[in-house]
Amino acid sequence: MITKSGKVIARTTIRALTKDELATEAVQMDLANFDNLVLDYFKNNILPLEETASDFLFAQDEVILPFDEERTMPEDDDTPDTEAHDQYITAKVMLPRGDVLEKAIVTSRKRDANGALIGRANSNPLLDTRVY
Repeated sequence: MITKSGKVIARTTIRALTKDELATEAVQMDLANFDNLVLDYFKNNILPLEETASDFLFAQDEVILPFDEERTMPEDDDTPDTEAHDQYITAKVMLPRGDVLEKAIVTSRKRDANGALIGRANSNPLLDTRVY
């Protein structure tokens, strides 16, 4: 909505104008006024490209540092194995039982005699050694 002072008030409910509303002179004047306000704003508040292009270019004496390998993301094997975010827990699978496939739900990972989780996660399924 455009106020008498020329300010635009945004509303949370938005709908398209009907054909009858678009046909009224008052709405047509409001739309023309709004278009003029937008054009005036952009004419007065946007700098030409030539004046702002230097902000995006590197200075001649600026030193660009090489890529720091120590700051990369850790590999899957570097992260601790936990069941907290395991995508296979609660998965519904079909397992063979004799000659028939039966529905099953993955409930947890297998642990060794010391209670440590068996296998290691890896983003490559061929290298993922976890046991459920």
